[in-house]
Amino acid sequence: MKKILVPTDFSKEATFALESAYPLAQKKGAEIVLVNVIEDPHDYSFNTMGIAGYSPEENIYIVQLIRKTEERLKALVADPAYAGVSMSFEVKIGKTFDKIFEVIERLNPDLVVMGSSGSSGLDEVFVGSNAEKLSRFSSVPVITVKARRDLVNIKNIVYASDLREEQGIIMNDLKALQKLYGAKLHILKVFEPVWVNDQEVKERIQKFADYYKLENYTVNTFHDPDEAEGILLFAGQNNADLIAMATHPRKGLGVLLGGMISKNVINHTQIPVWTKAIKKK
Repeated sequence: MKKILVPTDFSKEATFALESAYPLAQKKGAEIVLVNVIEDPHDYSFNTMGIAGYSPEENIYIVQLIRKTEERLKALVADPAYAGVSMSFEVKIGKTFDKIFEVIERLNPDLVVMGSSGSSGLDEVFVGSNAEKLSRFSSVPVITVKARRDLVNIKNIVYASDLREEQGIIMNDLKALQKLYGAKLHILKVFEPVWVNDQEVKERIQKFADYYKLENYTVNTFHDPDEAEGILLFAGQNNADLIAMATHPRKGLGVLLGGMISKNVINHTQIPVWTKAIKKK
């Protein structure tokens, strides 16, 4: 592990992400890159004269805002609390998700650690969080945290899977994650025992594990009509340090039909969630 990206808006959730990423970076000798996005619906380019398309007054304001943001980031980088880890930062202007995504694609970090407050009600369905969106579209693994979490001493990872063939796309990343921590992997399939029984599902899990040559794992089933709820209940009952899931980069109705499981898990747990988007080549 060489580089960890931590998006920050200076909120308490962003601070939790940095505080969680720091010990991991310290132990692995990784660099932390902070990225802050000054939210703007336009996508104008910025240069030393300001932003094309802005009035002189708007340019004065945005330049001052950039300077203040850079000062806050410099203070974070110089904070003795984060001594011993190489840290740098970038400031971007535009839509938060788009700009963070661009930085991820350009820097190709080993990991993104992002804070999230979760969401509920209409926000949960129609808005969602940048953390949840990144979990579906990021080309690199994302760990989402809601509080300061120990990302160094991970011993039990719950890998929630639908056992489909496309899950194989993330297997190298999942095995690298397990190797990073030397953790036990608890492979989990949540389902309703209507058309299949536990034994049949466990046999499928075993074939899945054999095919991908997984090691140090357990085979688990859990009955619940709500997959996300089943994942959360199992993780809580088994003292999971981390929940691992594949995500699908769907948009629009596809999110509502197929992307709600990972979204609900991220929004409703205090356990760190590791996600890797399934992107077919």
